[in-house]
Amino acid sequence: MFRDGLDRALAPYLGSQAVNSYYEDWDVVENRYKDKYKFYLEEVVQEDGSEEEIQAVTGHSFHGQFKGSLTFYYFDHRIQEETGGEKDLSDALQYAWEKTLKGDYECEEELLIEALHHTVEEGIDFKEKVRGYLLGDHPEYEHKFLDLSDYLDIDPDDYLD
Repeated sequence: MFRDGLDRALAPYLGSQAVNSYYEDWDVVENRYKDKYKFYLEEVVQEDGSEEEIQAVTGHSFHGQFKGSLTFYYFDHRIQEETGGEKDLSDALQYAWEKTLKGDYECEEELLIEALHHTVEEGIDFKEKVRGYLLGDHPEYEHKFLDLSDYLDIDPDDYLD
């Protein structure tokens, strides 16, 4: 469905969700997302708000996989918030998959944006979030970090220098 980086960003998110659904006593937020977010704040975000590209201890590019996982976590929670819990990221992915099967897309970035917008119908401009946080090519996001404090109960000020 996605190529050129978005698939590498989505796979860790879906993997974490799958593990969480299989092991009832395992908390994905505590065991995956909070640790990734703390690492992001402590190691990746610089004093001016820009981000340094680094390798995680697993050898993976933080931006290539881990930031994508955090960004999809953000998308999922924003969708749930906007729809009162009636929809989530899986609804957007189903829409994107159906468009993919029909061959109705030209650009994976645009497909993702369309799928996210279709899921919430209105209220959130996902275009800037996809381009800025996920793909890193939106000028307004050059010195802004991904703020997940509302979803992970972590105060960025406790970790940022």
